[in-house]
Order: sequence, then C-alpha cells, then structure tokens
Amino acid sequence: RLQRSKRRTATEFGVKGGRSLDEVLKRALAGESFDQSFSQAELGRMKRVFRLFRPAEVAEVQRDDIQDILAHLGYFGATEQVVDEIAGEVSSFSTFDFDEIVEVVERYAQRERAQLREAFAVHREEPSTGAGAELGTSEGASGTSRSSEADMQ
Repeated sequence: RLQRSKRRTATEFGVKGGRSLDEVLKRALAGESFDQSFSQAELGRMKRVFRLFRPAEVAEVQRDDIQDILAHLGYFGATEQVVDEIAGEVSSFSTFDFDEIVEVVERYAQRERAQLREAFAVHREEPSTGAGAELGTSEGASGTSRSSEADMQ
C-alpha cells in the first residue's frame, strides 16, 4: 500500500500537471549532487502547462501567469513576491517563452530545495522539548528512562 500511495501525483488530488512524490523526493533528497536538469516527463508536463496558458497563435505566456503555471506544476508555495523576483532575474520583459519558463521553474525549485534544507537543519538543531528534556532524558512507553537524541550526538 505504501508503494501505491508513494506514486500518487497532484493530478489525483485535482491538480493537473503536478509532480509525483517520487520526483519531489528525488530532488529534495539528492541535495547539491543532483543534476539540475529536468527529466523528459517533467519537461513534457511543463510543455503541456505552458500551452494551457499560452494564447492561441502566440509563442509566449504572460508574466502574470507564472505563479499559476508553477501551481499547475505542483509548486504550491510560490508567492507572488518570490515569483516576481525570480521572473525579474530571468527576463525584464512581460512575456516569457518556454525556455524562460523552464529557467523560472528551475530557479524556483532550487529555492524550494534550499528552504527545505534550511527547515530540516533548524529542526535537527532544536533541542527536545518533551518531558524530561531539561534533564536530558525522556521516558519511553515502559516508563524507563533513556538518553535523549541530543546526548547521542
């Protein structure tokens, strides 16, 4: 059952074009060693979403659509401020071609990974707040005392 739920995509939750959990985990867990290029499946999904937002007979999308494009691709935390900042780094124009959208998505993905690494680093550094934390011990289910995670490091 875990394997089946692990393969669920955002599409199954009503979001068209979203990333699968496998894709998210692969990028998040790979860290700096991950090749920054997108897979063929990701690029195909980006092309489909790009076409959804591109007006007929036009080769580009509007800058104002980028936040929605990111949401369709499964990047739900993309705020207007962050999207404007990244879009401005990529182009000063009000329209973006497909290659520029790919660059925006990559930059956003890099930012997202950095935020996740930072959040997990802070979480690892926080001391235990459970009962007995001030003594450096916590009680297990059997009522016996065991060393805290901080003591093991």
